[in-house]
Amino acid sequence: RMTSLPADDVTIIAGFKVTGIERTLLDVGTTCGFAAAVVAIESALYKQLVRKHVLVEYFGSKRNLNNLPAGLKALAFASALSESVLESRSRLFFEHFGIVQPEQQVLIHTRGGRKYRVDFLWRALKLIGEADGKAKIVGAGTTREQEKRLREHWRREEDLRAEGYTVVRWTWDDLANPHELRTRLESAFAQARRVAA
Repeated sequence: RMTSLPADDVTIIAGFKVTGIERTLLDVGTTCGFAAAVVAIESALYKQLVRKHVLVEYFGSKRNLNNLPAGLKALAFASALSESVLESRSRLFFEHFGIVQPEQQVLIHTRGGRKYRVDFLWRALKLIGEADGKAKIVGAGTTREQEKRLREHWRREEDLRAEGYTVVRWTWDDLANPHELRTRLESAFAQARRVAA
């Protein structure tokens, strides 16, 4: 679609005129749907391409723009703590199924002196949620390096369980089957309640 833009909304990258980050996120937020907007905004916030208060001010200055409420809704929901698209999509999954949003990127100290940062934490239940892409656990490198990371991964989970935490994991494949994942999460919530009782 063609429209004239204020000069402040345009920047130059590699010699080409493009919309700046604020305008780009506004356009995504008002034209591409809630999920796409949340993913784009969260990615920009996590990479510190823009601050949320700057986006709030910018979106608010465009009150006459069509479909602005959709952009504002995505912006209000967006978190600066989602480290990947999988984590953003996980938050959208929680929202869709009415699952309370957990804390993100929580550092847990174990009695053994180790510290582990977890993707999601439902603190009251000591339930940890981990959104794992394959590269997150195994990654690149030699077979020996991958095996070492896998051992460290299992040691981490054993330490967390020893502290009384329940751990539930999911992948992109799990998100592709949302009703099955919802059932798994409900089971994890039930297990965590029993452990916490």
